[in-house]
Amino acid sequence: MLYRRHSLKIGVIISYLWVAVRVIVNLISIPFYIKLLGKGEYGLYQIVGSFFSYINAFEVSISAGVMRFYCKALARKNIVEQENVLAISRKIYRFFSLLIIGCGIFCAYLFRVFYRGSFSDSEINEGSKMLLLLFFNLIISVYNGVYIAAINGNEHFIFQKGLACITLSLQPIIAILLLKRYPYAITIIIVTIFLNLLAVLSRYVYSKRILKIKVKMHYKDIQMTKRILIFSASILLASIADEIFWRADQIILGKLYNTVMVAVYAVGVQIYSVYINVGSTISYIFYPRVSKYYAQKDGIKKINSLFIKTGRFSFFLCYMILSGFMIFGQEFLFYWVGDDFKMAYVYAVIIMIPLTVDLLQNLGLTILQVMNKYAFRARMYFVSAVVNVFLTTVLSIYFAGIGAAISTGITIVLSSGIVLNVYYAKNVGLNIKEFWMNIISVLFKSLPFSVGVYFINSVIKNEQHILWFFVRLLIYVVLYYIYIYYFCMNKYEKNYIARTIFLNKRI
Repeated sequence: MLYRRHSLKIGVIISYLWVAVRVIVNLISIPFYIKLLGKGEYGLYQIVGSFFSYINAFEVSISAGVMRFYCKALARKNIVEQENVLAISRKIYRFFSLLIIGCGIFCAYLFRVFYRGSFSDSEINEGSKMLLLLFFNLIISVYNGVYIAAINGNEHFIFQKGLACITLSLQPIIAILLLKRYPYAITIIIVTIFLNLLAVLSRYVYSKRILKIKVKMHYKDIQMTKRILIFSASILLASIADEIFWRADQIILGKLYNTVMVAVYAVGVQIYSVYINVGSTISYIFYPRVSKYYAQKDGIKKINSLFIKTGRFSFFLCYMILSGFMIFGQEFLFYWVGDDFKMAYVYAVIIMIPLTVDLLQNLGLTILQVMNKYAFRARMYFVSAVVNVFLTTVLSIYFAGIGAAISTGITIVLSSGIVLNVYYAKNVGLNIKEFWMNIISVLFKSLPFSVGVYFINSVIKNEQHILWFFVRLLIYVVLYYIYIYYFCMNKYEKNYIARTIFLNKRI
């Protein structure tokens, strides 16, 4: 009981710790990767990752479907149903693994055809091998899907995120050591597969030994299978649309230009990818909580309150990153990856500003899944993804990477900023007006601090001293949170911070 009592709160802390670890790992590893691989090989690594991400969306969508129905069984405390859901899911995963094999062969062929004439023969051959290895890695992950659902459904976030932190930390250490002897992008993929195997084994042992999870088919349930697949289909459409939306830039730039252009753009991608992780990291933790609220009589009122609370907390963190990067970003990139990557600052800022709207409302996506209304978001994002591909292709021809970033920013504003907010208000029952009144209020209270720091920093910065840069950055973070605590947080938020530190009460 003590574990379950504090699991959600500790899970939130560990989720942000995972984001912090990821940021630190990227800060350290990316310069080494670029130096050891070179711009061309690093660009190839990013393009292959973009290509593969479309197929990885299949696994994510099925996991979301399993999670939804497993949480329902947990809420009803029906052990037989819990075991049956996991058994049905395992059969679905087995069928899915056969599809992955076919998709892997097709994608490797498509990669060779699509980049013929843009890449060298050696780049095409290496990229094809990397894709096939990544598909093998996905098959390994798929067979572990039922245990991931069981661990998350039982709210054992400490183990799940703790394991993620460990594998994330080990990956660059092992990869960099091997890259000194084998300086190829495929080396990183091999290390990733090895660590994934260890993670899969760890989840299996934890589920069996600690959670006592059983995967047993008690009875055939065709309707349950159909519901999982239908729900997963809406998640799948949205996942594919997301991947098209976020990965198309690099694929199109690689086709129109070369791997060097992609390498520079990819650095900007790494920046706003961290931003995305910060804004979305806790949403899945609240999935069981939202499911319980939705089953209650006054559930939508509680969900709406949770939506506003998480939005405000997300703002405090997201605004620190956004304003901090706008103030210190150019210096940071110079020290991090060198002067050759200075355009990455422009790419990142253009996308991060409109992206903030989406991140503050990330819990809304979890709410849509629980309410079985995710299909709208899937259709909306699919349309916006198609629009983004068209705009990116046109604008990239004339403005290269800046055109790709502008295209992405425009479509974010139209989809997440306007369409999705209207849907939340009219079809979900969320009080969007109250949400934005809260956000705008803390924004106006926060602006004087960041604007003041911007002008002060422009006077005292010295690009020749990296130590002085990090001192200024640290001072900014400390002063920001002091300012936010005293001038922006309400009484509940201040009390929550105190309770979280001492872990003595529930949220």
